[in-house]
Amino acid sequence: MDTNVGALDRMMRVVFGLLLAAVPFTNFLTSDWIGQLMAGVAVLVGASLILSGALARCFVYRFLGINTCKA
Repeated sequence: MDTNVGALDRMMRVVFGLLLAAVPFTNFLTSDWIGQLMAGVAVLVGASLILSGALARCFVYRFLGINTCKA
């Protein structure tokens, strides 16, 4: 499978992924079970963003036919 995520898009994915992955460590949302659930979802979304940024492949982009990679 070809890469379909450009350099700027990759950088933004990794940065936002790291921010979302850090949510449970801030105690911002972990006060009750709803907050813990939202923090868990934030970690999962953050991990998928980090993974797609590291691999330069996005399955949603592939499904929609979007390509932000110049090469």
